[in-house]
Amino acid sequence: MIDEINFKKLTKKKENQASSLDNNNFKCGHFEIKILKDGTWLYKNSPISRIEIVKLFSTVLKLDSDGRYYLETPVEKGIIDVEDAPFTITNMDVENFEGNQVITFYTNLGDKVIVGDKNPIFMELRKEKKVYLPYVVVRKNLKALILRSIYYDLVELAVQDIENQNLYGVWSNKFFFKLGKVD
Repeated sequence: MIDEINFKKLTKKKENQASSLDNNNFKCGHFEIKILKDGTWLYKNSPISRIEIVKLFSTVLKLDSDGRYYLETPVEKGIIDVEDAPFTITNMDVENFEGNQVITFYTNLGDKVIVGDKNPIFMELRKEKKVYLPYVVVRKNLKALILRSIYYDLVELAVQDIENQNLYGVWSNKFFFKLGKVD
């Protein structure tokens, strides 16, 4: 079972293994790029309309232990702003393999994410709104917000936890991911 605390431990370990603060890169300051909560990428407050460019940028996206997002190539590194998560989950497939449920998500940029121990679902508290929001790890320490419509599809799959009858979650790749409690 992966929760917010375990997610932070998982990503902290990976951050320490490969810090993006490499002295070989030329630091370019702020790139004036922002990713909105809905997954829209902006440059100087205008949407980047070419999806191919956005997909390319997403391949060099990094999150450092200081909580800042960067676009980093072998020769340049610049800060970008991210309102919430750099990706959103826009579609979901559910399949059964030999009696085991497997959930596959697709991001707004076409990334395929198979939910399991390396790509866990977790709930994160948004203190300003006092609400938990659902996320999944896409790669390394980068996460995607699971859009409300997809979250409702997940809730349809939810089952009670064996040990705690008030806790509900979903199974994928033999792992249980909690979604919430019913009082």
